[in-house]
Amino acid sequence: QIQYLVREGLKNSESIDVSAVTKSAPAATRAVEHLIKLGYVVYKNVQTDTSIINNSRRTRLIISLSKGSDYQRLYDENEEKRKKYQEQKSQQQQKSI
Repeated sequence: QIQYLVREGLKNSESIDVSAVTKSAPAATRAVEHLIKLGYVVYKNVQTDTSIINNSRRTRLIISLSKGSDYQRLYDENEEKRKKYQEQKSQQQQKSI
């Protein structure tokens, strides 16, 4: 879901920040690394933020990303595959009724 949200967020913007609290940081990092590996995005900046709330330390990871050079081509290819998959799934559901 993180990957989908990042891809959709970049559809209308050149950059996006992925923010994660301590427990979700590993999942966010894996999702970002996968998008980088696929060529959708490149790192702009990585930083952490720590704040004290109700005598409890809260840390947050912020990963700034920008579109990769192949973003639009990859996005269009993925959307085409997704639409075909949804059509097939819809046809299968109609056959089973």
